[in-house]
Amino acid sequence: GKRLYVGNLAFTVSWQDLKDHFKAIGPIRDATVATDGSIGTRPKSRGFGFVEYFKPEDHERALQVMTDTEIGGRKIWVREDR
Repeated sequence: GKRLYVGNLAFTVSWQDLKDHFKAIGPIRDATVATDGSIGTRPKSRGFGFVEYFKPEDHERALQVMTDTEIGGRKIWVREDR
């Protein structure tokens, strides 16, 4: 399936937050936040992540409507993962 790249994530945002935010559109196959090492017990976010839907139409809809929505107090942007 195709993945969405989600940028400008606050460093406090977890994969679960990402999934919860994007599931408003439809069921999520996978949601991940890119990490690099850890801060204490928490994975250190790199500020971006990926979301994958089961249905292509949910993917397309998220691409259209999720940019400039807020997670953790920051506006995110969404594009096709290359």
